[in-house]
Amino acid sequence: MSKAYWYLCFLLAVILIWYAAKSQISVVDKPLPRILEFEDVCQTKNQSNPHSLILLAPNSFMAKRILQQLCDSAIVGKQFGKVTAYWQTEERDILQLIGKGVVDLILIKENFINAFGSDTTYGYEMIASYADYQAFLMSAREKPILTKEYLLGKRIGILDYPTSRSGYIAPIRLLKDLDLSTQQVKLVYAKSHSELRQLLQSGHVDIISTYWQEEDEKHFSRNYITPLEEQISGSKWYLKMLERNTNLKCEVQKILTQQAENEQFSKYYKNISIIKPCEAE
Repeated sequence: MSKAYWYLCFLLAVILIWYAAKSQISVVDKPLPRILEFEDVCQTKNQSNPHSLILLAPNSFMAKRILQQLCDSAIVGKQFGKVTAYWQTEERDILQLIGKGVVDLILIKENFINAFGSDTTYGYEMIASYADYQAFLMSAREKPILTKEYLLGKRIGILDYPTSRSGYIAPIRLLKDLDLSTQQVKLVYAKSHSELRQLLQSGHVDIISTYWQEEDEKHFSRNYITPLEEQISGSKWYLKMLERNTNLKCEVQKILTQQAENEQFSKYYKNISIIKPCEAE
């Protein structure tokens, strides 16, 4: 059987476990309200062209900056009349977009692409990636201990996405390894890693499962994080390359490099690796 088949089986198994666990969970507080902003559009210099380039990024800051650079590009303008950017944190929506091959340029985890065979079905090619990272339990006032006695009765913030390694898979696996049922801890679901940090900072949870980023130094202590797993694969940029559109690939790689150089909100996104740097033909 193909590798894509086994990836899909793994994701489906995780989702089934997620639904089963969620039905038994005692939730302390509802997650903080989430403001859903998810779309912006700009016109290229070739507005008569009916084709649209579709971008999906993890947040509005990144999406809007890349959006404008794409629209200002002469190379993009030769091929598209407009560029549409989406930023969406609901993984079920991302799964749908990837499964249907709707998006042209997307930042996503490699397992999503592999699970749906999108690289072969829709020609998604990896063109850039960010560094691997590690999952942690994070507390505001003490260093978490990975024991059953310590975690018993704790309010633990996790992501509401069963495919997230650092926000869901790693902490659920820890509970299983420690023989802790979801009835012995109080799990609180959040929609994003930033929302997890808000829950911890406001005292709605005792611990969150997430990754460490440099800006966390402003509100938390590096002394109060405990590693859960070894390295987790970072997100990758994929470009739909059903046709051998080398000019577009080279231009997008150049724009992503500029985006990383000008990144001001996250040091993580400043370190980008271009996969097989190309030369326009």
